[in-house]
Amino acid sequence: MFGKKRTSGKLNWNHFKKGRKYPIRRDETGRSARQRAFELFELDYAVDKVAEEVEISRETARRYHYDWGKRGKGWETRHYTIKHMWKTNPEFSERFVDDLAEALGMTKTEVIGRLQQPWGLKRALLGRWPNRYLEGVRSGVEARLSAALDMVALVEMGGTPAEELMSLLHDLVTDAKRKRKDSGG
Repeated sequence: MFGKKRTSGKLNWNHFKKGRKYPIRRDETGRSARQRAFELFELDYAVDKVAEEVEISRETARRYHYDWGKRGKGWETRHYTIKHMWKTNPEFSERFVDDLAEALGMTKTEVIGRLQQPWGLKRALLGRWPNRYLEGVRSGVEARLSAALDMVALVEMGGTPAEELMSLLHDLVTDAKRKRKDSGG
């Protein structure tokens, strides 16, 4: 093989594995360096100060700042809240799937399949499900999900329980469906 000796006849499949080279290091509360950096960016810390506080390189801190800036202030917290509600409350999950399926013109099975893919929920919240269903619907879905995330942020600031939020969301969806039905759309 072009001057190199082959030590064994077996192919080493570990070279083809995707994944992390090193495990994610977490602090005593279970937060990763990225999560801690995002929290400090929320508090308007400078990149160099974040690198020092979190004990990461400046290059990593700059990359995290860029990633944080792409989504906007408070996005990670809102995503975590919806993800937590998704995992812990079956009623919320069911309504979320129903509304997303209706908005995108997909079946519930297709939506659930998409949500079960890696980063499926995050992609849905960011409006990044590229396929034939989103061509005419994307801007409306993005606006609705953005409004839902903003509502979650407001509820968090006010200390409102998740049950009240779900009830409010359910009422809003029911009203919207009724108005659409009344208008013939």
